[in-house]
Amino acid sequence: GPDRIVVEHGGRRYAFPPTGFSQINGAMVPALVEGVRELLSPRPEQLLIDLYCGYGLFAHALAGRYARVIGLDAAPLSIAAARDNSAWHGTSARVEFYARRITAQALAATLPRAGRQSEAILLDPPRQGPERGVIAALAARRPAIAVEAFCGVDELPRQVREWEAGAYRVGRIVPLDMFPGTASLEVLVSLLPAR
Repeated sequence: GPDRIVVEHGGRRYAFPPTGFSQINGAMVPALVEGVRELLSPRPEQLLIDLYCGYGLFAHALAGRYARVIGLDAAPLSIAAARDNSAWHGTSARVEFYARRITAQALAATLPRAGRQSEAILLDPPRQGPERGVIAALAARRPAIAVEAFCGVDELPRQVREWEAGAYRVGRIVPLDMFPGTASLEVLVSLLPAR
């Protein structure tokens, strides 16, 4: 079969490997992207850190609203697709992608030193959520806002407690019916500094 699948969302074309992650409910992707954009409230001076970025859906859709975007994902083929998608979208000058397993150590080694500019963080992790220590490492960076997408709602309480331990509080919660005909929801949660 083909080595890339091509989809279109919001007037943008994206290619990704057949073994890579993509949202299965294409009809809801525009609502998902818009929900993330609304919660993040992008500011043009900010750095957006897009974790579990896959082929760069959010990074490319939001790149024009940020000074710079850094995307990380553990799947090298998805990162290669994200870089190719940069060429299609003309975002190469402001978007960087790195193939990294998302750990506290990888974040420290890959991301610029915290505090150099205002940051927004977006996480769209697998169902089981980020590895232990990742949320604490992100909270320690003191982002202006973080938005996490939960496809495993049962993980929400544990992860919110981790954000709260890092001095963040829930701002807004937006449920999306990404899995029609099932009891599952995709839930977007914005997290803001508690003080």
